[in-house]
Amino acid sequence: MRQLQFHGPLNKTGISAAELHERLREFQKELSETAQGDLDTSQLDAYCQELIKPTFLRHKHKGIQAIVACILADMLRLYAPNAPFSSLEIKHLFRFLLAQLVSPSHGLANPDDPLYKDSVYVLESLSTVKSVVLVCDVPSANELITEFFEKLWSLAS
Repeated sequence: MRQLQFHGPLNKTGISAAELHERLREFQKELSETAQGDLDTSQLDAYCQELIKPTFLRHKHKGIQAIVACILADMLRLYAPNAPFSSLEIKHLFRFLLAQLVSPSHGLANPDDPLYKDSVYVLESLSTVKSVVLVCDVPSANELITEFFEKLWSLAS
């Protein structure tokens, strides 16, 4: 197993949104190039806990939210078939991913937006790895599954 090359926290006090975006892109690039089973996922545990916080999930910059969605999709892929999150965190995570996918400004509905490719990346990862099955284990799973289906279906129609 190889060692993670990215070091330090994702967010540092006093860094600009542009610097944060660059750090997140660097981290996501490494994760996207890592095959499942090639990395001891315990190296990612602290990053998972950092990313699931509102600091990232509700960041005011849509570009940062989009890259966080890509990173979370990669985390789910690398940890599969397990998840490094509690049931409640999984629920929040999938609601966040769904919001990114159906965002009218940068989601799948807007192919001309530069962040569109991030939404496609998340959707491909969720469908390939089938990590969306984790939703079945969360409280109110049926509601969340219905919400996913309805919102994604509305994009297709």
